[in-house]
Amino acid sequence: MRYYILLSLIFLNVVLLSAKNIKNFSAARDSIVETYKLRGDTARTWDSLEMEWKKRLPDILKKHKITISCAECTSIIANVVLYADSTGKCHIVQKRKLTVCGGTMEPKLEYDYFRFWKQVVFPPVLRNRYILARLSIVLKC
Repeated sequence: MRYYILLSLIFLNVVLLSAKNIKNFSAARDSIVETYKLRGDTARTWDSLEMEWKKRLPDILKKHKITISCAECTSIIANVVLYADSTGKCHIVQKRKLTVCGGTMEPKLEYDYFRFWKQVVFPPVLRNRYILARLSIVLKC
């Protein structure tokens, strides 16, 4: 009986914390900036982070045996909302679309694909803001 009560309390706690996080994100949803709308130093800083991530991408694709070409796989689409807190730690708060070669992104690939963003420290110009990023590769075949 104690087990069921404890389990119920844990479940209730998880539900309440999730509701709080959803409420906080909903309030911030209006302040989401798409990367292409960034200007000045903010845009240059974002571009440098994205270029650093793209340098690591070929190793990630090779590890997961993905070849981007018109004959095999024409796209990886990852639209995500990132939030860099006041310390520069990046959080992926929403995954809007994750598609690999027309299918779903495997958890192992997802982990490697976003590892850079979870480890990088965002510069002050990008902190305390929500950013909608399209971290994708799409070929026009």
